[in-house]
Amino acid sequence: FISKNADEFEDEELAQLYWDIEYWLNQSVQNIDILGLKAGLYYAKNETEKENAYIISALIKRLSEQYTSNEEIIKQLEYIGQKPLSSYKFFEEETEGNESQIQIMTTHKSKGDEFDYVFIAGLNEENYPINKENVKLKGNSHFLQTIKSIAEESGLKTPEILKQEQINETLRLIYVGITRAKLGLYMSSAKSYKRYKKIKINDIFLN
Repeated sequence: FISKNADEFEDEELAQLYWDIEYWLNQSVQNIDILGLKAGLYYAKNETEKENAYIISALIKRLSEQYTSNEEIIKQLEYIGQKPLSSYKFFEEETEGNESQIQIMTTHKSKGDEFDYVFIAGLNEENYPINKENVKLKGNSHFLQTIKSIAEESGLKTPEILKQEQINETLRLIYVGITRAKLGLYMSSAKSYKRYKKIKINDIFLN
Protein backbone atom coordinates (compact mmCIF):
# COMPACT_ATOMS: atom_id res chain seq x y z
CA PHE A 1 0.00 0.00 0.00
CA ILE A 2 2.76 2.44 1.01
CA SER A 3 4.81 1.60 -2.07
CA LYS A 4 2.05 2.91 -4.33
CA ASN A 5 1.85 6.45 -5.62
CA ALA A 6 -0.89 8.58 -4.01
CA ASP A 7 -2.03 9.68 -7.48
CA GLU A 8 -2.98 6.07 -8.26
CA PHE A 9 -5.91 6.16 -5.83
CA GLU A 10 -9.17 7.32 -7.33
CA ASP A 11 -11.00 7.04 -4.02
CA GLU A 12 -10.51 10.29 -2.06
CA GLU A 13 -10.77 8.63 1.38
CA LEU A 14 -8.23 5.97 0.41
CA ALA A 15 -5.84 8.67 -0.79
CA GLN A 16 -6.32 10.54 2.51
CA LEU A 17 -5.55 7.33 4.41
CA TYR A 18 -2.34 6.99 2.39
CA TRP A 19 -1.24 10.51 3.28
CA ASP A 20 -2.14 10.01 6.94
CA ILE A 21 -0.04 6.86 7.16
CA GLU A 22 2.84 8.53 5.32
CA TYR A 23 2.68 11.53 7.67
CA TRP A 24 2.61 9.52 10.89
CA LEU A 25 5.39 7.21 9.77
CA ASN A 26 7.57 10.29 9.32
CA GLN A 27 6.50 11.61 12.76
CA SER A 28 7.14 8.33 14.60
CA VAL A 29 10.68 9.37 15.59
CA GLN A 30 9.28 12.14 17.83
CA ASN A 31 9.10 11.83 21.61
CA ILE A 32 5.81 10.20 22.55
CA ASP A 33 4.42 13.34 24.24
CA ILE A 34 5.19 15.46 21.17
CA LEU A 35 3.69 12.78 18.93
CA GLY A 36 0.55 12.73 21.10
CA LEU A 37 0.28 16.52 20.88
CA LYS A 38 0.62 16.52 17.09
CA ALA A 39 -1.97 13.75 16.78
CA GLY A 40 -4.37 15.66 19.02
CA LEU A 41 -3.99 18.89 17.06
CA TYR A 42 -4.19 17.05 13.73
CA TYR A 43 -7.50 15.35 14.47
CA ALA A 44 -9.07 18.01 16.74
CA LYS A 45 -12.47 19.20 15.55
CA ASN A 46 -12.68 22.36 17.64
CA GLU A 47 -10.69 24.64 19.93
CA THR A 48 -11.67 22.71 23.06
CA GLU A 49 -10.21 19.50 21.66
CA LYS A 50 -7.04 21.38 20.71
CA GLU A 51 -6.65 22.65 24.26
CA ASN A 52 -7.28 19.15 25.61
CA ALA A 53 -4.49 17.90 23.33
CA TYR A 54 -1.99 20.02 25.26
CA ILE A 55 -3.29 18.66 28.58
CA ILE A 56 -3.05 15.06 27.36
CA SER A 57 0.45 15.71 26.03
CA ALA A 58 1.48 16.91 29.51
CA LEU A 59 -0.02 13.74 30.96
CA ILE A 60 1.94 11.57 28.49
CA LYS A 61 5.14 13.40 29.40
CA ARG A 62 4.53 12.74 33.07
CA LEU A 63 3.85 9.05 32.42
CA SER A 64 7.02 8.80 30.31
CA GLU A 65 8.99 9.85 33.40
CA GLN A 66 7.47 6.98 35.38
CA TYR A 67 7.43 4.19 32.79
CA THR A 68 10.27 3.08 30.53
CA SER A 69 8.41 1.63 27.56
CA ASN A 70 5.76 3.05 25.24
CA GLU A 71 3.71 -0.10 25.81
CA GLU A 72 3.47 0.68 29.53
CA ILE A 73 2.58 4.30 28.82
CA ILE A 74 -0.16 3.27 26.38
CA LYS A 75 -1.51 0.78 28.95
CA GLN A 76 -1.74 3.57 31.54
CA LEU A 77 -3.42 5.89 29.02
CA GLU A 78 -6.00 3.20 28.25
CA TYR A 79 -6.69 2.86 31.98
CA ILE A 80 -7.05 6.63 32.42
CA GLY A 81 -9.18 6.78 29.25
CA GLN A 82 -11.83 4.66 30.95
CA LYS A 83 -12.58 7.62 33.24
CA PRO A 84 -13.46 11.25 32.40
CA LEU A 85 -10.39 13.45 32.00
CA SER A 86 -11.90 15.74 34.64
CA SER A 87 -11.45 12.99 37.25
CA TYR A 88 -7.68 13.08 36.88
CA LYS A 89 -5.64 15.63 38.84
CA PHE A 90 -2.34 16.44 37.18
CA PHE A 91 0.72 16.40 39.44
CA GLU A 92 -1.45 15.70 42.51
CA GLU A 93 1.16 13.49 44.19
CA GLU A 94 4.02 15.90 43.62
CA THR A 95 2.11 18.92 44.93
CA GLU A 96 1.30 17.46 48.34
CA GLY A 97 3.22 19.59 50.80
CA ASN A 98 5.04 21.40 47.99
CA GLU A 99 3.63 24.86 47.33
CA SER A 100 6.18 25.63 44.61
CA GLN A 101 4.48 23.36 42.07
CA ILE A 102 1.36 23.81 39.98
CA GLN A 103 -1.78 21.71 39.66
CA ILE A 104 -3.53 21.58 36.29
CA MET A 105 -7.15 20.51 36.32
CA THR A 106 -10.51 21.14 34.72
CA THR A 107 -12.84 23.70 36.25
CA HIS A 108 -15.25 20.89 37.18
CA LYS A 109 -12.54 19.04 39.07
CA SER A 110 -11.47 22.15 41.01
CA LYS A 111 -14.78 22.29 42.87
CA GLY A 112 -14.22 21.95 46.60
CA ASP A 113 -10.54 22.92 46.44
CA GLU A 114 -8.91 26.27 47.17
CA PHE A 115 -5.59 27.69 45.96
CA ASP A 116 -3.62 30.84 46.64
CA TYR A 117 -3.53 31.71 42.95
CA VAL A 118 -5.78 30.51 40.15
CA PHE A 119 -5.27 30.88 36.40
CA ILE A 120 -8.28 30.30 34.14
CA ALA A 121 -7.06 30.05 30.56
CA GLY A 122 -9.01 29.66 27.33
CA LEU A 123 -11.88 31.80 28.57
CA ASN A 124 -13.44 32.31 25.17
CA GLU A 125 -16.98 32.00 23.85
CA GLU A 126 -16.28 28.60 22.32
CA ASN A 127 -15.25 27.04 25.63
CA TYR A 128 -17.48 29.09 27.95
CA PRO A 129 -20.33 30.56 25.87
CA ILE A 130 -22.49 33.09 27.74
CA ASN A 131 -23.84 34.87 24.67
CA LYS A 132 -26.92 33.20 23.18
CA GLU A 133 -25.57 33.75 19.67
CA ASN A 134 -22.62 31.50 20.52
CA VAL A 135 -24.52 28.75 22.36
CA LYS A 136 -24.90 25.59 20.31
CA LEU A 137 -27.47 23.03 21.37
CA LYS A 138 -26.57 19.38 21.02
CA GLY A 139 -28.16 17.52 18.14
CA ASN A 140 -30.09 15.24 20.48
CA SER A 141 -31.47 18.09 22.63
CA HIS A 142 -34.96 17.88 21.14
CA PHE A 143 -35.09 14.09 21.57
CA LEU A 144 -33.94 14.29 25.20
CA GLN A 145 -36.42 17.06 25.92
CA THR A 146 -39.23 14.96 24.47
CA ILE A 147 -38.34 11.99 26.69
CA LYS A 148 -37.98 14.24 29.74
CA SER A 149 -41.32 15.96 29.09
CA ILE A 150 -43.05 12.58 28.92
CA ALA A 151 -41.41 11.38 32.15
CA GLU A 152 -42.17 14.60 34.04
CA GLU A 153 -45.46 15.30 32.27
CA SER A 154 -44.27 18.77 31.40
CA GLY A 155 -44.14 20.78 28.20
CA LEU A 156 -41.23 20.97 25.80
CA LYS A 157 -38.73 23.76 26.39
CA THR A 158 -38.03 26.14 23.55
CA PRO A 159 -34.48 26.44 22.11
CA GLU A 160 -34.24 29.88 23.74
CA ILE A 161 -34.96 28.43 27.19
CA LEU A 162 -32.48 25.58 26.63
CA LYS A 163 -29.80 28.05 25.60
CA GLN A 164 -30.43 30.19 28.67
CA GLU A 165 -30.18 27.13 30.92
CA GLN A 166 -26.87 26.24 29.27
CA ILE A 167 -25.63 29.82 29.80
CA ASN A 168 -26.63 29.64 33.47
CA GLU A 169 -24.68 26.40 33.86
CA THR A 170 -21.64 27.97 32.18
CA LEU A 171 -21.82 30.97 34.51
CA ARG A 172 -21.98 28.63 37.51
CA LEU A 173 -18.91 26.83 36.18
CA ILE A 174 -17.01 30.10 35.77
CA TYR A 175 -18.08 31.07 39.30
CA VAL A 176 -16.61 27.80 40.61
CA GLY A 177 -13.28 28.62 38.97
CA ILE A 178 -13.25 32.21 40.23
CA THR A 179 -14.04 31.27 43.82
CA ARG A 180 -11.16 28.76 44.02
CA ALA A 181 -8.68 31.64 44.40
CA LYS A 182 -7.69 32.92 47.85
CA LEU A 183 -5.09 35.57 46.95
CA GLY A 184 -5.05 36.13 43.21
CA LEU A 185 -7.10 35.30 40.13
CA TYR A 186 -5.90 35.53 36.51
CA MET A 187 -8.31 34.99 33.61
CA SER A 188 -7.11 35.00 30.03
CA SER A 189 -8.18 34.32 26.47
CA ALA A 190 -6.24 34.44 23.25
CA LYS A 191 -7.63 36.61 20.47
CA SER A 192 -6.41 34.07 17.95
CA TYR A 193 -4.43 30.85 17.80
CA LYS A 194 -1.46 30.52 15.49
CA ARG A 195 -2.55 28.95 12.20
CA TYR A 196 -6.15 28.81 13.42
CA LYS A 197 -9.19 31.05 13.19
CA LYS A 198 -9.73 34.13 15.32
CA ILE A 199 -11.17 33.53 18.76
CA LYS A 200 -14.00 35.52 20.34
CA ILE A 201 -13.10 36.24 23.95
CA ASN A 202 -15.75 35.47 26.55
CA ASP A 203 -18.32 38.22 27.11
CA ILE A 204 -17.47 38.18 30.81
CA PHE A 205 -14.50 40.42 29.95
CA LEU A 206 -16.90 43.00 28.53
CA ASN A 207 -19.10 43.21 31.63
